[in-house]
Amino acid sequence: MAHRRNNITAMRGVVLSGCLLVAIVLVAVSVSVSAVDINRSRHSARARSSRAHRTTSSTGQRIRRPAHLLQPLRRHRTSQTVTSTVTDAHSASANANRNAVDEEHVLDAVKHLHIHRPPSHLLDGISMIASPSQLSKSGEWVTLDFSGVTNPTSDDWIGVYSPASADIKRTKPVKYLMLSKLGSSYLSSGSGSWSFRLLNLRADYAFVLYHGGLSSPVYAGSSNTVTFTNVNEPLGAHLSVTAAGASEMAVSWNSGVAGNARVRWGTESGVYPFGADAVATTYTAADMCGPPANAEGWLPQGPGYFQSAVMTNLAPSTVYYYVFGDDTEGAGGWCDRERRFVSSPASGDSEERFTLFAFGDLGQDQLDGTLNWSDGSDFQPSRNTTESMYQTFEASGDGTYSLVLHIGDIAYARGYASEWNNFFDQIEPLSDALPWLTIDGNHERDFPGSGSLWTGTDSGGECGVAYAHRFAMPIAAGHNADETLPVGGDEAAEEAEQEEVVRRERASGVVHDKPWWSYNFGSIHFVIMV
Repeated sequence: MAHRRNNITAMRGVVLSGCLLVAIVLVAVSVSVSAVDINRSRHSARARSSRAHRTTSSTGQRIRRPAHLLQPLRRHRTSQTVTSTVTDAHSASANANRNAVDEEHVLDAVKHLHIHRPPSHLLDGISMIASPSQLSKSGEWVTLDFSGVTNPTSDDWIGVYSPASADIKRTKPVKYLMLSKLGSSYLSSGSGSWSFRLLNLRADYAFVLYHGGLSSPVYAGSSNTVTFTNVNEPLGAHLSVTAAGASEMAVSWNSGVAGNARVRWGTESGVYPFGADAVATTYTAADMCGPPANAEGWLPQGPGYFQSAVMTNLAPSTVYYYVFGDDTEGAGGWCDRERRFVSSPASGDSEERFTLFAFGDLGQDQLDGTLNWSDGSDFQPSRNTTESMYQTFEASGDGTYSLVLHIGDIAYARGYASEWNNFFDQIEPLSDALPWLTIDGNHERDFPGSGSLWTGTDSGGECGVAYAHRFAMPIAAGHNADETLPVGGDEAAEEAEQEEVVRRERASGVVHDKPWWSYNFGSIHFVIMV
């Protein structure tokens, strides 16, 4: 989907956004909708048709689901560190071919870049010092001072890597800075300084300076390591409604270990008499469908664990306070502050008015002036839109705005895992207070050979897996997977396997390749489908 303009307008009725149709059935006219549409002219304006993920052919014959979508979700209840093996983008033979390339001059798979690392005696005598070298929490700032660059040019750039030990020939930086931003002072002195904002990606960081631009980067030097005191801190909280209606609210977040995470809540600030256990899920590079998601876009430390817990027995339209985290030693502790939300209005209540935010194609933006590797462009309109919504919400008072409807094309990560982290960091001031309801778009799902209706590479190899683990949408009690049963083999065994997948989906909130849901919210019945 393409971005068209950056504003917020009030409207009523039906929301149409790009390739996605969202039907909002009005039981009583008691809702106003803020529709947000973002201008990003760098993306193609070509029209995209509906991304319905069909499970039957035009003749009615069932189509076999890709094997990776039939694998049971990984659920963990014991504390452990994250370890993942990066699988090659193509095959074992491709691995062999890649390893055969000259160790000092390796072909990059996506942008066809050659990263050249000269012998140490030919390197510039560059000094790169990142300070402070230890951060207490995600989102703190580090200043990088560097000097001694020989023959500086406007094509020089700095890559930001996590972990610090990442193989620069096989892993892309999580973001980068073109040194042309420093202007003539860098060109004349070969030195400079820049402040970087670092998110906790469950590992340490290092900075690498390159000559030669993005097309032919040549390693010139690297910095000291920057670490986090609490690498497992809980992050990225976001709320979601459940099929139970106003009596429940789900909260999801990311943690460094599975542990024994919980949510606690109550109607008085600082007092949490109620609690519920979270279910942890994760995925590996092997669950991705192709590059860059399973190759240079994959974080070697893995994506962490996705925790999901449900707050129950809530009263409608009531203010609740909550915290989330883990008491297990080494599991990261509890969130850095208390959160609050207003529970959903009672289903069918035509007397209570509420307002929602509705938009599509949001993406995310770096606060420190760096660029995401997946795009290489400034996503400032995304940041402007998010901040506008937050300011509107804060000024409105409790209960005026009740939910967010994000209609496809969520983070625009497109195979670069760290960009999901940046997205949740950007939306968390709003998503931890309002249920953030989503449906996946082409940039979350489409990839050749993955079972998507459209065979483009828009998801960057994520094929819906990264999205599904992060967003738990309402799952009806009668939810089933009959429509996706594969053909052939032992039908009873296949049906049992599908039933197990559904059981795990309902327990964790993670649903693969079922891009539809409906829900009563006050006087509104939402029907969401792709």
